[in-house]
Amino acid sequence: MRTCVAVLLAVVAPVEIVEIVQIVAMVGIAQPRKTDETLEKLRSEFASAFNARDAATVASFYAEDATMMPPNEQMIRGRTNIEASYRKTFANNIGTIALQSIESEASGQWGFQAGTWTLSSGGAAAVGGAVIVTESPRATVGKNMVIYKRVGNSWKMAYDIWNDDASPGK
Repeated sequence: MRTCVAVLLAVVAPVEIVEIVQIVAMVGIAQPRKTDETLEKLRSEFASAFNARDAATVASFYAEDATMMPPNEQMIRGRTNIEASYRKTFANNIGTIALQSIESEASGQWGFQAGTWTLSSGGAAAVGGAVIVTESPRATVGKNMVIYKRVGNSWKMAYDIWNDDASPGK
């Protein structure tokens, strides 16, 4: 009986390992995910415009009929309303954003980009040679998904949704 079990384990175990490796590769855990160069460039330019607090340029990344879905707020529809939302956000000294892609792809008329973000705020600022502490530095992190659509020869955001990661202890 012991010999049968040993032979069975010797035959089954390698097969299971191969299957596990195949499954891991299939879901992308063992390999880097694909990113689209054009969408990555747009993501970088978006972050630069956001950090410059340029609401008009940030809004220009969105399609005219885009929908923005911020956390804990109603959907915001249309580029004009999205721009107004960013103007309000920037007036509240929102901080700076860093965007990191997990995966992106564009094909035909549609594309997507999944990623994470870190919003840093607070800290010190120089005003007229003096250093003013505005508030304690802090960072908020989260994840996002952007659906792009082709508009003419350009990619524009059609849907933009994000949320914060839960703070420890919540």
